[in-house]
Amino acid sequence: MVAEPIEHHPDPLDPAHILADLPERERAGFLAAYREAMEAAIDPAGWTPLVRMLRAWGQIAVAASRPGFYEAQDAALRSTLPRCAPRSRRRRKRTRSSVTRRSPGAHG
Repeated sequence: MVAEPIEHHPDPLDPAHILADLPERERAGFLAAYREAMEAAIDPAGWTPLVRMLRAWGQIAVAASRPGFYEAQDAALRSTLPRCAPRSRRRRKRTRSSVTRRSPGAHG
């Protein structure tokens, strides 16, 4: 029996791996967020936010490495698509015809 070499997959939550995969323009933001999350993780309650931050930045690293990512992001931010008008806070007046009343003795 011949042993096959095990393919090594880096830990997606490894900060060094995330930093290496990030484009240069994202690295300062990652390091600032990482330092802040590490300080909070001294308390066990801060562990979950640290893991969430690493997952989010790992996803940013994947997205930002795709060709055209920044162009698409800029286009989305500059979008001139019409926005929905805010809903009126006034309630529509109810008319007698829009309200159905049941007579006291009516069933079903």
